[in-house]
Amino acid sequence: SSLRDACQNFGKVISGKSTLPVLGCVRFHADGKDVTAQATDLDQVIEYRFDGAEVSGDGACIIPFTALKDLAKGSKDECVDIETEDPLNISVTNHVGGHAVRRVMPGMDLDEWPTMHVEMQTKTADGFIETYRRLVPFSSIDDTRYVLNSIFVEIGHGKKPVTMVATDGKRLGCFNSMVLPLKKSVIVPTTKFLGWPGAGTDVEIGVREDGDRVWLGVRSGPLFYAVKCVDGTYPNFRQVIPAEPGEHVITFTDSDVDLLKQVLPSLPGDDVVTIVGHEGKVSFFGRGPDDEDWTKVSLDASTYSGSRSFIGVNRLYLLDALAAGFREFAITDELSPLLSRDGNGGTHVVMPFGVLDPEDTGETAQPTAEAAPAVEAPVKPEAVAEPIVEPEPPAKKTTTRRTKVPKNEQRSETPAMERVVTACDAARTKVKEAGQALSELATAIKDAARDQKGQAKDVEAARAALSKLQAISL
Repeated sequence: SSLRDACQNFGKVISGKSTLPVLGCVRFHADGKDVTAQATDLDQVIEYRFDGAEVSGDGACIIPFTALKDLAKGSKDECVDIETEDPLNISVTNHVGGHAVRRVMPGMDLDEWPTMHVEMQTKTADGFIETYRRLVPFSSIDDTRYVLNSIFVEIGHGKKPVTMVATDGKRLGCFNSMVLPLKKSVIVPTTKFLGWPGAGTDVEIGVREDGDRVWLGVRSGPLFYAVKCVDGTYPNFRQVIPAEPGEHVITFTDSDVDLLKQVLPSLPGDDVVTIVGHEGKVSFFGRGPDDEDWTKVSLDASTYSGSRSFIGVNRLYLLDALAAGFREFAITDELSPLLSRDGNGGTHVVMPFGVLDPEDTGETAQPTAEAAPAVEAPVKPEAVAEPIVEPEPPAKKTTTRRTKVPKNEQRSETPAMERVVTACDAARTKVKEAGQALSELATAIKDAARDQKGQAKDVEAARAALSKLQAISL
């Protein structure tokens, strides 16, 4: 059972795509009374301590992870014996159903295992893992934005000096209600292990500086995990948080949140849905490109305060915010960021999309520079993020009267960054098509050359036969 638990944790670190065979293995070490196992991908290390193992002698061996997973499939009451005097020859006995099944598997030279100096002192860190996992959905998954593929842990001053932040450039989440045993700010990458609920929440954390590297360590029960922090400068996230919330406020109830989790993914239209607040009620609107009318979903329990307003948001972004615990959202206007606070130090900001009023008032707001992503700091692969550019004053909102609204039009204009991404995708597609065309041309040339050689052989054979015929004399 402990081997199965260890393999579940190792699987969050070991990659099946590693070019180094040793990184697809686990190193066991016994010191006469205790046994530990370690796995790494060079940027993160995980160590598991087998408290219930029976140990005899000192030594170490390296076992492929795939073999360990097979050994861990037995009953929780069964055991596995690992014995070796030579690291290159490992004897494994698997006790299954009362039978002892023994086999010998090849090991690896212990010198091939990378040396990882990540031992460190750790202290209790209440709320760290829970907050980290709440922020993971808001971090970027774009590999080119290296610094934003992370959670920023900022150490400030005061009774609760820690602020944890994540953003992908279009939305932002931050929490500042913690005290952690850290003396310096760190940028922690988003990893499978830290985001995995099975890793537990009762943890201790610490930091170790190893030359120009900074490692964050997390200890939980028999597990110790360390990850290399991102080397760079995190963008100035505070400048994109509105100073004052809007006067129009939507308050979602838990029952309506459960309803939205089921309804929003299937609401017609693209990723953007329109929220309308009017006379204390909240409604969602969606319309597909071929739909004549809008589909409307009204929430019975949620409330709205303020004059009538509407705003377009990405449905998936809204669901992530609701899943993170945010329930109250303040609207300034349909072109300003949607701001939410959870009342316990949590803040969420998401940029809107320019949309038409679904209830056909005949007015539409023209997109301004505010419809651009919330954080557009370019991030270089060498992990140095540039500060966020100070936002320009918002352009004056204008309205135009339309005599007729095209039925298939939902957005008044696509944000500039989305147009750039679309253009890149189109260029990538064209390059791919050109490559395929060149490949087909090369194949055709080879086929033509092959046919030409075949024809040349046939001609030579015909000439030889003709020469023989001409040599025959009657």
